[in-house]
Amino acid sequence: MDELDRLVLEEGTDDWVPLVAIAGFARQLGHHSAVQVQNAVLQSLKRMAEGGLIEIGTVDHSGFHAWTTPVGESLSKLEEAFRSESAAQWDFLAWTCNTEEGDRQATSSVNRRVSTQED
Repeated sequence: MDELDRLVLEEGTDDWVPLVAIAGFARQLGHHSAVQVQNAVLQSLKRMAEGGLIEIGTVDHSGFHAWTTPVGESLSKLEEAFRSESAAQWDFLAWTCNTEEGDRQATSSVNRRVSTQED
């Protein structure tokens, strides 16, 4: 599992994760330019969504709402927004919600790290 994917999934076990948080994780991992961050975010979202680990959607007062468009269309929408909008406009354009499999993999990842640290 990619390090960015791992961070997003682990964060997602507790709550929905906005794009701004995923971009922040990408920066922590050494992606500094806007293009690097955007590419890392898009690649991570693609891997996780196609792998059945997350859903991409929006959040409002009633909760998370998964987009019903195919993954490719959702990513195209985000890529277009990344390329044309200011960061403030796309920070909360989309959110991720872990699937059961995403939660399972995140929990497994945390358990492996804890076990390694105890050894």
